[in-house]
Amino acid sequence: MSTETQHDISQSLIEMQENLAQLTSENERTKRLQQSSEEINNILRGDKDLTPLCTDILSYLATFTSATVGTFYTTDLNGNQELTAGYALNKKAYKNKVIEPGIGLVGQVALEQKIIRFNNLPKDYLQTTSGTGEANVTYLTGLPLIYNNKLVGVLELGTFEVIPEEHMRTLSGHTENIAIAVNAAKSKMRTETLLQNIREKEAELSGQMNAINKSNLAVEFDMKGYVTSANENFLDVMGYQLEDLIGKHHSILVDATYKNSAEYKQFWEDLRAGKSHNGEVLRINKAGDIVWLHSSYNPIYNKDNKLVKVLKLAIDITEQKDKQLQNSQQVSSLNQAAIVSETDAQGNITFVNEMFCEISQYTEKELIGKNHRILKSGTQPDGLFVGMWKAISLGRVWRGNICNKAKDGSYYWVATTIMPFRNLRGNIFKYVAVRFDITEQVNQKQELLKQAEEMQSQQEELKQTNEELQEQTMKLKEQQEELQAANEELEEQTQIVEQKNHDLEIARTDIEHKAKQLEISSKYKSEFLANMSHELRTPLNSLLILSDDLAQNKENNLSVDQIESAQVISKSGHDLLNLINEILDLSKVEAGRMDLNVKSINLHEFATSLRRDFTHVAEDKGLKFDIIVDNDLPESFESDQQRLAQVLKNLLSNAFKFTDKGEVIASFKKNANLIAFSVKDSGIGIAVDKQDIIFEAFQQADGSNSRKYGGTGLGLSISRELAKLLRGNISLESKPGQGSTFTLTIPLELPQEMQSKKAVPVKPQKAVMTTYDSQFLNYPTLDDQRNEISESDNVVLIIEDDTDFARVLAAQANQKSLKYLCAATGEDGLKLAAKFQPNAIILDLDLPGIDGHMVLKELKSNPDLRHIPVHIISANEKSMEPIKSGAVEYLTKPVNKKQLEGAFSRIEDLISRKMKNLLIIEDNKNLRKSIIKLIGNGDVKCHEASTGEEALNVCNKEKVDCIVLDIGLPDMTGFELIKQLEKDQEGHVPPIVVYTGKELTREEDEELRQHAETIIVKGVKSEERLLDETALFLHRTLRNLPKKKQEMITGLYDNEKVFTDKKVLLVDDDMRNVFALGKVLREKGLEVVKAENGKVALDVLGKNADIDIVLMDIMMPEMDGYECMQNIRKEKKYAHLPVIALTAKAMKEDRQKCIDAGANDYISKPVDVERLFSLMKIWLKNRK
Repeated sequence: MSTETQHDISQSLIEMQENLAQLTSENERTKRLQQSSEEINNILRGDKDLTPLCTDILSYLATFTSATVGTFYTTDLNGNQELTAGYALNKKAYKNKVIEPGIGLVGQVALEQKIIRFNNLPKDYLQTTSGTGEANVTYLTGLPLIYNNKLVGVLELGTFEVIPEEHMRTLSGHTENIAIAVNAAKSKMRTETLLQNIREKEAELSGQMNAINKSNLAVEFDMKGYVTSANENFLDVMGYQLEDLIGKHHSILVDATYKNSAEYKQFWEDLRAGKSHNGEVLRINKAGDIVWLHSSYNPIYNKDNKLVKVLKLAIDITEQKDKQLQNSQQVSSLNQAAIVSETDAQGNITFVNEMFCEISQYTEKELIGKNHRILKSGTQPDGLFVGMWKAISLGRVWRGNICNKAKDGSYYWVATTIMPFRNLRGNIFKYVAVRFDITEQVNQKQELLKQAEEMQSQQEELKQTNEELQEQTMKLKEQQEELQAANEELEEQTQIVEQKNHDLEIARTDIEHKAKQLEISSKYKSEFLANMSHELRTPLNSLLILSDDLAQNKENNLSVDQIESAQVISKSGHDLLNLINEILDLSKVEAGRMDLNVKSINLHEFATSLRRDFTHVAEDKGLKFDIIVDNDLPESFESDQQRLAQVLKNLLSNAFKFTDKGEVIASFKKNANLIAFSVKDSGIGIAVDKQDIIFEAFQQADGSNSRKYGGTGLGLSISRELAKLLRGNISLESKPGQGSTFTLTIPLELPQEMQSKKAVPVKPQKAVMTTYDSQFLNYPTLDDQRNEISESDNVVLIIEDDTDFARVLAAQANQKSLKYLCAATGEDGLKLAAKFQPNAIILDLDLPGIDGHMVLKELKSNPDLRHIPVHIISANEKSMEPIKSGAVEYLTKPVNKKQLEGAFSRIEDLISRKMKNLLIIEDNKNLRKSIIKLIGNGDVKCHEASTGEEALNVCNKEKVDCIVLDIGLPDMTGFELIKQLEKDQEGHVPPIVVYTGKELTREEDEELRQHAETIIVKGVKSEERLLDETALFLHRTLRNLPKKKQEMITGLYDNEKVFTDKKVLLVDDDMRNVFALGKVLREKGLEVVKAENGKVALDVLGKNADIDIVLMDIMMPEMDGYECMQNIRKEKKYAHLPVIALTAKAMKEDRQKCIDAGANDYISKPVDVERLFSLMKIWLKNRK
């Protein structure tokens, strides 16, 4: 055998040996794996709880891998790892009982769900200990346990050396089986926990059901309402046996009325819909008696969420209901028999019954909230009340007799029992006091005590007499007779006392009777005043109408003396009317029917107004007059400006009336939290003994004054009552021949209940002045240039009552080459405007007579004047209302030089610029052309825009004087365009007339009216209105327009046409009124049909179907106006027939009473003819 061959055999043997060794090793490894699998399976086998299972697994694996320390974490419900078992852990390791994903080795293994191994751990990172020492673990291995792709736990093993790969493969092979076993153990644990919870819930529910059955009434019904079961409590209360109820309907338990009601039907429909029902119910038991139950009806669902039955649980509250009724009856009886009150823990009154109010003479309103000390008489020692409060504060009932003081100052005695009441926390929260009137008994007792004292004195005398009798036996008989006489006298005195008590009772009854008589007299007085008003106003009505008609001399057939006589009659009638109004004012105040209109009053403006009203009076009489306002006073305060002005005007009028030379000075001063208004004069003065009399109605200092100075004597009486209404008073200091000082003192701050009645500002009503008050015509003002005006002059009308400011405005006008006219009142201003038709008007709002708002309305409602630009300069707070009414601008006083220059520059611009720019924003081309045709006349340049963007460009390039806007645009809404314009133009947006066919919602209309001057909905008369509104804001003169367009505008303002061919039914039992009113109605072109009472009026209406309007008197025989109007409104065909009530009653509630009866409107007698015609125009125009 060659050497090479031996080498090959040797090599083959070596390879065989290596293969055999490898095969042997593989077989041993497989054997160990099988053995390990059997061992781990033995551990996993069986029904173990989670913790023992994890402990056994960890112990085996620690032994298998030679680990010196180990942990077994399982995944909790939150996805965190919870320490379940440990192997050779020290105390430090047990601190990390719960680990979140990503925290530490265990957290990272849980997060990545793969095996992670750490080598060469830092010293002291993890130690294992034994009884003989401790050593550092060098290697850590973390294995995730995954079942069905879900992490169920993490194993962590610490070793001194690296775990061999063979062992790692074995470990990896075991992780799935371990995960399955851990998951099964956790499922078992959850199942056992759920079973335990179920058992506990079942036990709890069983206990609750037993408790319910023991304490409650329970009954079940099917969904049709038939009884399926009931407990013993229910059967006992309702008196049934179970077999009597099973299968019976629920309705046998309710009364017949409820059974047949819609409410009962709805009750079962709600239950069948799954709605529960709770509350007190009345039921009928088998014997027919009423049973009250507090019930809960609960629909019950099965596992399929289907309604299967209704469970009713109830408590018998019949006994409580009976006790409530008894308590209610007892309380009612107590309230009728005793004086009852309640206070809070501090003694503030919270309740009083009628008897309490009756004996104390206070009203309930006066007592509630007041402390009980309001009744303290001061006649009893304070110690009595200290002891009382000490007792009741400790929760004890206190009894005793108390002397109280009534509102009128009289005393009365009450036997009092005070009972404290505690809340659930044991704290006293109120006291209830029950009292009985013992005044009569106390008075009797005091009288008897007085008699007893007299008897005691007599007995002492008798004692002395007896001593003398012992010494003088001979006089015994005489002394006994004296004693008998004394006893008889005592009996006689007792009888006298009884008679006095009887007389006292009669006197008390008499006083009560007189009090009732006084109340009846007051009622008769109010009724008399109301009836007197009617009886005086009715003849005054015809007197004033006919005298005014005669004074106008329409037929030019009266002489100057006759016209003057008619004017005298008219003036006397108005004076008499003023007297009636003063009497009614006084009666309203006395009756407490005068309402306050509380608002903020600017003190300096208020003083300026008073100064303006009385300056011309002082000038006429040659008296010095001034109003001095204290600098310490605030700028404004809260009160009723109208009533305050009424009082001060009366005091100033009296001062000027009774002062022939010298001065009248008014001063406003602060006095603590009060304000004092003093009016001092140097007049005739008032004697001390007359100073109280002048405040009585119809009284003056002496009879000669009435004849010399005139007047009713009511002014100061009304002023005094108004002062009380304002929570103040009027005082007087005066000496004959040295003048008088009247001082009105009122609070600077009103009580809270009065402040809550502040008036809400009322939007000015759109109305037209048709007559002028002669008092404010030809009013003193600045001399102007009315006699220097030529046709070529540009003229500005200044309507301003402040002469100094008017002079400034006039100078400014001249600087601008403008002629000026001046008027101090609205009445004069309107006359000058109509006569001269100026190029511009400067208008103040606070004017004597009609105010600036009414002047502006009058100007803008007159087709010949409405084109004139009006500039408002006023001290009032700036408002958009005048701008929307047609004013060019609104400046607030005080104005500076720059503002004044700007205002006159705008006037110059409007006068000089003959061509005005109108922007029409409308996406419909044909409609734009028709608007241009309608408005254009050579003096207006029309710019067109079909989109919002185009409109904005025009406004940025041109000075636009007015805009016609359709709110439906393709690129933006009209609202958005207006807001953008306000932003671009910095608030100086030209007047906008919204011209749209869109039906606006309420919200859209309100929003538009905040920005646009006018809204016109396309329809009937819309073209005329568009022409009219644009002419207003472009200040176009009507006479310069084509005749057809003039007619279009004037047709809108022809108010008299409304009366043509109209028939009016005049219902009044006073033939004088019928004659007077009928005459003026026929002059207007109306056909008048008459009826003397409501019954006749209904017959006339039945025969005249063409009646257009009814004028209805109220107080008539047979059938009054109220009943007649109610009958008219019952007929459907008269639903829209206008009815205006005419009544002489002037109380506030009369208007509402007329409206409730069916009237459309209301006017009081004597009838203001112009106001009547205004109302008739409105209702005839609006009639459907």
